[in-house]
Amino acid sequence: MSFVLDLTKFAEKAEANVEQVVRKATFDVARSVVEKTPVKTGRARANWQFGDGAMPIGMLDDTDKTGEPTKDKLSAAITQSRVGGVTYVANNLPYALRLEYGWSQIQAPAGMVRVTLTDYQQHVNRAIQGLK
Repeated sequence: MSFVLDLTKFAEKAEANVEQVVRKATFDVARSVVEKTPVKTGRARANWQFGDGAMPIGMLDDTDKTGEPTKDKLSAAITQSRVGGVTYVANNLPYALRLEYGWSQIQAPAGMVRVTLTDYQQHVNRAIQGLK
């Protein structure tokens, strides 16, 4: 095997690993936000959407009290996304921002996104450790 072929294989493996880490960390962030979203009717949880290259627009009429269907939907979208571009996890409900800033004093007084982002590096580290 030549040196060039060895480098090519290494680059292919490294690229596959980078994609795996990015997708895993992105899903873990999305999962955390969904799980931290307060539940009354389940509409706020169901409205987490994923965008690849563009912010998702519109609101969904769905409800999801457990978060599982929403996490499944996000996982499928993240799996199909391009790695290396800009991606979004967004909630377009009019009251999502109020939830983020403590409207639900009992279920999510510190919000969902801000709390999740403080753990971002841990999500990345766990994704990297999952490669070993």
